[in-house]
Amino acid sequence: MRTASKIFALFVLAAVISVFSISGTAAPAQAGETLAEAKKLSARVTSLRHQRKFDKAEALYKRSLKIRTTVLGAGHTEVGHALFEMAPVYFRKNKFHKAERVLKTALDIYEKNLGPDHSHIAKTLSRLAYVYGANGKSASSVLARAAAMRKRLAKAPSRRKRLAGPPT
Repeated sequence: MRTASKIFALFVLAAVISVFSISGTAAPAQAGETLAEAKKLSARVTSLRHQRKFDKAEALYKRSLKIRTTVLGAGHTEVGHALFEMAPVYFRKNKFHKAERVLKTALDIYEKNLGPDHSHIAKTLSRLAYVYGANGKSASSVLARAAAMRKRLAKAPSRRKRLAGPPT
């Protein structure tokens, strides 16, 4: 099942981010589309999300994602972060399947670049758990939350000792 989800996530990544040439290298950025522009768009999107203007936010996120993918490549962590930040917009628009898809893609990018114990992975799993819960996938929700908690506890061994109780 894990292999099938990875294959699906890679397929989604290819479908969502179609800015690569046949040779597999990133196409040059179009005039005026720089990483600084993508960051400005992301800041604007945050404002739009708070104003509950999700349609405008989605359009700007897609543009920001395309710029980041073109400039940095599809497997870069900033592309993963853009996907991670796109999920709440889909969630608020009740597009749970799209939110799940972008979070799984972000998770794959994070796992490849940051390793299995990075805090971004725990945050992504936690956000994915909410999407699963809203989509009626309660068993998946519990499993995702448990995985997120394990990763958080692995990062803070002193907290784990406190939670375990006093030594006997």
